[in-house]
Amino acid sequence: MEILTERLSLKEYDNSCALVISDNKASCRVMEKCGFKCEGILRHFNKHDDNYRDVNYYGIISSDIKSF
Repeated sequence: MEILTERLSLKEYDNSCALVISDNKASCRVMEKCGFKCEGILRHFNKHDDNYRDVNYYGIISSDIKSF
């Protein structure tokens, strides 16, 4: 959380987001442990080797950091 507050300088109106391949459960868990919330799933968003994969959209806002 220190990186988000100091390096990114999140303020009252700021937010941050991240995209994670849905099948990558370890990365999804890391995002949740860092305070990010899964705000949605982008279906068939990423194409890899002729296969489409779903992507989780994670977001965090400054009020989430204060309550963390």
